[in-house]
Amino acid sequence: ALETVLEEANGQAVVIAHVGAFQTAETVALARHAGGAGADAIAALPPAYFYLPDDQGMVDYYTTVAEASDLPLLIYNIPQRTRITMTEGLFTRLLEIPNVVGMKDSSGDIFSLGNLMARTGDPVIFEGEDSTVLWALLAGAKGGIGSTYNVMPHLYVELWRAFQAGQIEVAAATQLRINEIIAILIRGGVIPAVMQTMAWIGLDCGRPRSPNRPLSEEESTDLRAALDGAGFFDQH
Repeated sequence: ALETVLEEANGQAVVIAHVGAFQTAETVALARHAGGAGADAIAALPPAYFYLPDDQGMVDYYTTVAEASDLPLLIYNIPQRTRITMTEGLFTRLLEIPNVVGMKDSSGDIFSLGNLMARTGDPVIFEGEDSTVLWALLAGAKGGIGSTYNVMPHLYVELWRAFQAGQIEVAAATQLRINEIIAILIRGGVIPAVMQTMAWIGLDCGRPRSPNRPLSEEESTDLRAALDGAGFFDQH
C-alpha cells in the first residue's frame, strides 16, 4: 500500500507512513520498510493495547522506533483510543529523541495542545481531529491529517487558504461547514461512512477491514439522504 501511495504521489506531495503496531518489533520492521520505500516521514501510535506503558516505557519505545529509521518521526497522541494522554513532561522528553520532530494530536483538546506548544518550543504539530483543525492552526499547528479530508478536500483547501490569508471569518465558516458534514458521517461510523461516500464521488476504495463493516442498505440510504439534504453532492 505504501509503495502505491508513493508511486501516485510521484514526489509531488509529502508522504508520512504510519508504522504503529501492537508489538515493538513489528513497528520497527514497518519503520525500516518505510525508510527503504522512500517515505518522507513516519508516525507511530504508542503500543498501548492492554497494559499501558509508563513514561519511561514510552521514551524507550519511541527511541527504539527512531533508531530503526533516519526518517523524521511523529508521535501520535489519541488518548480516546490508547488511554495514554500526552503530558508536557513526557512530550519534552520525547522531543529530545533524535528524529522525533513533533506530534499528530487527535485529542481535540485545544487548550492542552496550546500549552504543550507554548512550553516545548516550536514542534511540528498536525491536528488529527478534523472538527477542530482551524482552532489548532490558530494555536500554532502546522497542518492537519484526517479521515474526512478524503471526501471533501476542497473544503479543507478553502479553510487553509483562508487561514493563510488571515481571513479568519471565512475559515471559521468553512470549518462549520466541514463540521456539518462530519456530524452526518459519524452517525453510522466514520470509517464505513467515509468509504461509502468516497465510492459515491468516484473514488471507490473497497470495503472496510474487519471488524469494521460496510453500511447496511438502510444505513446507506439514510446517509445518502442526509448528505443530499446538506448539499454535499452539489460541489462534486
